[in-house]
Formats: sequence, structure tokens, C-alpha cells
Amino acid sequence: MRACIRVSLLCLAGLASLAAVACHGSEATEADTIVVALDATPQTLDPRFAGGANAVHVIQLICNALYKFDRSGTPVPDLARAGHFEGPRRFRVELREDVRFHDGTPLRARDVEASFASVLDPGVHAIAAGGLAFLERVRADGEFEVVFELREPFAPLLYKLADVMILPAGQVAAAGKKALESPICAGPFKLAAFDRGGRILLERHAEYFGGAPPVSRVLLRVLPNSATRVLELLKGSVHLVVNGVPPYALRPLEEAEGLRVLRGPGASTTYLGLNLEHPELADPRVRRALAHAIDRAAIVDTLLRGRASLASALLPPGHAARPAFGEGIAYDPARARELLDAAGYPDPAGPEPRFRISYKTSTDRLRKQIGEVIGYQLGEVGIEMETRSLEWGTFYGDIQRGNFHAYTLKWVGLTDPDIFHYVFHSASIPPEGANRGRYRSDRVDHWIERSRGTADETERRGLYRSIEKTLARDLPYVFLWHEDDTAVVSKRLDGFELEPGGGLRALARVRLHGAGS
Repeated sequence: MRACIRVSLLCLAGLASLAAVACHGSEATEADTIVVALDATPQTLDPRFAGGANAVHVIQLICNALYKFDRSGTPVPDLARAGHFEGPRRFRVELREDVRFHDGTPLRARDVEASFASVLDPGVHAIAAGGLAFLERVRADGEFEVVFELREPFAPLLYKLADVMILPAGQVAAAGKKALESPICAGPFKLAAFDRGGRILLERHAEYFGGAPPVSRVLLRVLPNSATRVLELLKGSVHLVVNGVPPYALRPLEEAEGLRVLRGPGASTTYLGLNLEHPELADPRVRRALAHAIDRAAIVDTLLRGRASLASALLPPGHAARPAFGEGIAYDPARARELLDAAGYPDPAGPEPRFRISYKTSTDRLRKQIGEVIGYQLGEVGIEMETRSLEWGTFYGDIQRGNFHAYTLKWVGLTDPDIFHYVFHSASIPPEGANRGRYRSDRVDHWIERSRGTADETERRGLYRSIEKTLARDLPYVFLWHEDDTAVVSKRLDGFELEPGGGLRALARVRLHGAGS
């Protein structure tokens, strides 16, 4: 099986090399515009509703929250100048006084109050709402101070304040419960155009409090086909692709004139999501059988070209709250067959499978290949898996609605361990959160709630590890691997650095040189 995958990929790599020879030398777009390729169109750029890595990364160029994360994943002030507790259930934030929104209006405390009120409105169904149930009230106290009143002590408060982007109060009021077409924020770039057919144009915010970006514009082009992204990089008509180039094409790009490839450990986890309300998948023995049937190491070695480490938990390696699990459930098809037999799904005589499931993924070539390999491996233990690749919006919508048996996705930028509440708490079933598989565990719920109420870091880490150990037993996900972050960057870009999770915020500091040369 591994040899077969390798042969296929060598052929693809050869085609990429030939394309490089044929296409290299074409010139890029107009001067002073950085062109970035995305693999899918964000469904919305309204920060209250945006989900998916592309939407989040674009919004981070447009908007700011009270806090942001530094490179170590620690919350630090952003629109906030400072913050402090006034007792266990009250937190006061002092705002910066030099912030202007894209329309020129200054940031005031009422804007923060209105932004949080909108996210907390149960009729809005904002993505961040499920993580803010601890808030009793958010109120402006003067022009530049905001008071957060908590229902109970809440340890990961600053992480949650980083989740809510601040919009002008007037825009929030005008939008109501509808999504904004053109959000006005205070970030380094402002949204100039959003063509859902494939282009997003950002323009420099000259009054950005962090200093105006060196470049005038950022053009984000949606190129769903990975081969097209590679060719556009080689032609010079795209300057940057982050986590959007298939592993087989990285070697040719490393050798291409005018490009460089950056690589670093990622803060992401790729997983096989399962619908626990499906008759067969509701049985944890079946889920464990699936885990034993998937040869994750073969997929990493071949399809991912070794650019990932095997996953055993949600949080990535190096995270303080991650237990020492090793590499997770071993590839053992014999054990998978035993578990399926014990669960009441014996291997029947003849061509019929033990049972059938469907698997959904995007139209990205690599993701389709991963699905095909997983389907082959499950077939080896008697499970028939139909792979369906869908356009991103349709695929993601189905996952949100629970319209799936199995799927693969990736959590990126895993810094806040309170993500357990968003992903696995029984109160976080969509639209309240991202418990898409409908996992329910009173024990896990209890530990999540305790972890939110204690300020003792040692106790919190112990609770998080207990949660991870229970998830490893119950397997609402099959944890697959932690992919490295990679960026292919034009040598015309000076100053771009990878950030954990593959974000694009470094574009606010990057210079573009040699236009038209």
C-alpha cells in the first residue's frame, strides 16, 4: 500500500517540475500589491459569524480584539491598554486612546459594549457565544474603560476576550442579526472589495495604531485547485501561499528561482470526525476499530511527505496542558477486526461489507487522496466507505448541520485549552458550538466546567489531561496527525514570518520590492 502511494506521488511531483520549467518567468501583478492564494472562499468576513481558517486569517488583517496572542500563545493587550481584576468576578479593561476605525471614527468603550452585546445575543448565533456564557454583563464605564462582570470566577477570561473582534457600535446596531457585507474594524487593512467568486481586496489603513503597513494593498485570490496555486507561484503572479501547497510540490518549489519555502511546527491537529448518533459509530468499540484500521504513519510518510507528527490528543505537542500519550492508537488491522466482531459486526461471507459509512471532504486534491487511502484501509477490515468530495461551502455546511457519518478537518491555532468546551461539551452542539459529532459525557462536562472556575494552573493542567485521557478512550474523534506549518514565499517579500496556525498577520509588516523586475 505504501509503495503504491509513493509511486503515485512521484508521478505528480514530476509533473510539477515540468510545469515549473514551462511556466517560470511570467511576471506578477501591479506594484505595491501583495497577492496571496487561498484554497477556499470565506463564507463571510463578519467576525461574529466567520468560521474556518481562511475567514479567521483574513479577519485578523482587518479587525482587532481587546487581546491577541503572542508567538507563545499567551494573551497580550491589543485594543486594550491594560486590564486588571477588581475581585474574582469583575475585570476592568482600559482601552488605547489612539485607535481609529477604518471610517475614521475613534474607538470608544461603547463600541466594545455593543460588540459583546451582539455576540451574546442568543438570536445572533455568533460563533464565540458558546465560550462567553460566563459573562453576566459587559458595560462601558466612561469613554475608555469597560467592565466585565462575571457570573462566576473564570480562569481563561483573556483567551475569550481575544475571540471577540470589536466593531463600531453604529455598524453593530444597523446590522442587527444579519451578517455584515463589509465589516468596519480597526485593523492594519480595510476591506475594499469582497468578490465571492474568488477575490478579496484589502487596502492599507493609514491610521492604524500599530503603524501603517508598508504595502498599499493585499489581494487574496481564491484558487481551489492546488496545482493552480503551484503554477501561479512559479509564474510569479502569487507571492504567498500558507499551508496551501501539497507536500509533493514543496521540493520543486524549494529549488525554484525566486521562491523560498518556510517550515515550522504547527499548532494544529487533523482529525477524523465521527457522528456519534450513527447506529454503528455510536459504539466506542467500532470507533476504536476505525482507529486501529487507519495506517496514519503510511499516510504521513507518503501523502504528507513526513511533514507531520502522529497525534494522540487534541492539543499539539509542546502544549503545557497536553498529556504524554506517545503516538496514539497503533495501526493494527487484526485488532480492528476483533473489535468489530465483538461489537456485533462480523465479517460476512462473500463480497458484502460489515457495514457502510460515507465520508465527506473538500475538493482539494490532497484531502481527496487522504480520503481514498482511509477508505481503502477501512475496506481491508470489512468496512465500506464512500468518499464524497464537496465544494468547501457545501462541505462545511454539512459538517455544521451534522449531515455526515465521517469527515476530516483540521483545528488550527490551538492555544486556548478551553477549546475543550467549544468542541466537546454537551452544551456546544451546533449552533451553540463545534461539538459536531454530538459527543456527550457528564464526566468530561464536569471537568471542563471545573477547569474554567479555578485559577490554580496546576489544577487546570491536571483537569485538561484528565479530559484528554477520557477523549482518548471514548474517541469522539480519531486524532490523526499534527501537520507542520509551511509557507511558499516570493523572494520579493521581505519580513514574512510563519506564525503558529498559519496566520497572515505578518503581512502588516512585510515589504514588497522589485516590482516589475
